[in-house]
Amino acid sequence: MHQDQEFYPRDDEIDLFQLFENLFQEKLLIVGVTILAGLIAVVASFILPKTFSAEAIINQAPMPQFAGMNSVISLTAAPTGIQKTITSDRIYEDFRLQLTNYNTYRYAFDHSLLAKNAIEKTNNNPEAALARAYKQFHKKLKISFDKSRENTTKRITIRYESEHPEETARIINDFILPYTGQQVIAGITTDRKTLIEQEQKHLEEAIRNLESSFLANNQIQKLGLEEAITQARAANIEDLMISESYPIVGESSQFLYGTRLLEARKAVINNRLRHYRYYSQPTPGDSEKPYLSAVQDKVFLLNQLAKIDTNFSGIQPVIIEKKAEVPVLPDKPKKSLIVALGLIGGFMLGLFIALIRIAIRSRQERKTEFYRLAKKA
Repeated sequence: MHQDQEFYPRDDEIDLFQLFENLFQEKLLIVGVTILAGLIAVVASFILPKTFSAEAIINQAPMPQFAGMNSVISLTAAPTGIQKTITSDRIYEDFRLQLTNYNTYRYAFDHSLLAKNAIEKTNNNPEAALARAYKQFHKKLKISFDKSRENTTKRITIRYESEHPEETARIINDFILPYTGQQVIAGITTDRKTLIEQEQKHLEEAIRNLESSFLANNQIQKLGLEEAITQARAANIEDLMISESYPIVGESSQFLYGTRLLEARKAVINNRLRHYRYYSQPTPGDSEKPYLSAVQDKVFLLNQLAKIDTNFSGIQPVIIEKKAEVPVLPDKPKKSLIVALGLIGGFMLGLFIALIRIAIRSRQERKTEFYRLAKKA
């Protein structure tokens, strides 16, 4: 052991020139491992399944796009829970929420035949197969929102990946975008119809109250006159009779007006009641008669509300800046990157093996030299 410590040569320095010379001697090994790794990478790049992707870009629509919607509510007072003015920001937010809604994902999955294909590929436990397929679909569909574009139009990017290039664009263009837009418009349409219906009910109730009050007041006056006429006839009073006993005619002494004047007043009330038509109590043949002055404006508003068209199907809630296009080349696998990484990895592996071989050979040479010097000693 003492001899090992005394005669074993110690050399802690690294001779770079000697190292490079030794590596050069292992050049065939390094080149061979590098080429082999490169070939494996080439084969892998062709074996790995191809993945295609398509994306659509959606922008927030400008305010003039919704002028027709806002004209619907110009005659109405917004009831509780309904936003009166349609803004571009509100439509964008509705679109964003609907786009990420479970119903949208499920609609696209079910109607794009992905669900049907998943069931057809399995003979047992279709529910589990359907759940796995939906999970994969949800993973492949990526939706991102541009939050960095300050003071500019808001943007949404929808991206879908698939092994089938046609499917990538079809999922977005034929299912995701149309369904989301339809749901947004349907929600706005429902709000507008609710707004109009509530305003119509409010106006109709106001009309009923006005007409009921008018009819009730005139009926009360008419009943009072009929009672006075009966009293005047019983007292045989035909003309106005004022005396020291009755200097002023009051409500309880209307019979002093006499039957002639009382009948004339009753006729005026009857003519007044027949002169108008009543919205809350329509009668055949009264279409040419006027409404009460207080009712006329409200009937006009009701007619205007009835003419409003709430069909907004032609309105686009967002601007489609770029539709999803069928990709020509796959996104994955990236062959050039795989081959480059394979060559680099192969080269590094070749160097590592060469260095190990050099270290083993160098150690063996030192041991041989040690024993040779030991024998001479």
